[in-house]
Amino acid sequence: MNRFVRVIAIASIAVLAAVPSIGKPLSRILAESGLSPLDMEMMIQAEAVLYSVSQPKTGTVEAWSNPETEAHGTVTIINRNANCIMLQHEAHMKGREKALQPKRKFCKDDKGAWRLPL
Repeated sequence: MNRFVRVIAIASIAVLAAVPSIGKPLSRILAESGLSPLDMEMMIQAEAVLYSVSQPKTGTVEAWSNPETEAHGTVTIINRNANCIMLQHEAHMKGREKALQPKRKFCKDDKGAWRLPL
């Protein structure tokens, strides 16, 4: 995944995780999410495992864990429709009771690469 796409992916997870925080700068949203940049990278890698198979299947789960921050979670394919899949995250952070549960949709482009739809 190229760097630009990775930055956009990290930003969109942060935005989805903090929906009630509309109007806040991205740096504040990231800080308030409780997720470190490495946590977010692990979430993105877990997503990539799910959509990198030739035929992603609904219900498939990939787990991630960061021993440094004690954050952990799962990513699940909750829907597949034509060339798109919907992923559901469940991210648990140390010291926070409620898990973040952002959803992200990926679709295959004309060249067969998985992308976040614009």
